[in-house]
Amino acid sequence: MDFLDDPSCFACGLCGQGARDTKETHALAMNYTTAFFRHHLLADPGALDYLTGKRVQADAATGAVTLQTK
Repeated sequence: MDFLDDPSCFACGLCGQGARDTKETHALAMNYTTAFFRHHLLADPGALDYLTGKRVQADAATGAVTLQTK
């Protein structure tokens, strides 16, 4: 549960520590969540870079994220 601000909740204790650094995982989750909402709620074209462009490709190349498309 590396993506949570406070992973000490009751249910969060059921999951083990992830393989990545917690701060890095949190930053990735915040970046992609923000980009998703900026794109869908504000129609911000710059947010697509995080969702389908160079930013997500760079993160995928390092193994920080995994891409899956339909």
